[in-house]
Amino acid sequence: MTPTMYGQAQSEKVAEENQLCREMIREINNFGVSQRQLMMLIHLLGSELENIEHARAITRLVRDLGGSELFLIGTPEHDHEVGDEPNGTPNV
Repeated sequence: MTPTMYGQAQSEKVAEENQLCREMIREINNFGVSQRQLMMLIHLLGSELENIEHARAITRLVRDLGGSELFLIGTPEHDHEVGDEPNGTPNV
């Protein structure tokens, strides 16, 4: 007589969760994101982890890899006024 199983085996549950993750990634890629945005998403997702050591390691790595290209680091850009130049041409 074969035992009756109720619910899912752990491996089936993990496989379903992995499939759901792949579908989420596919949807994000279909949305049209840049590499910089993907890195920012990884950073933000990493900061949501319950394991603080893992969160720190992932966010540190993303900061190291992305640097000033990912985050607004360094001297701020000066604001430019929009208006007309002395010769009457717009300076936009």
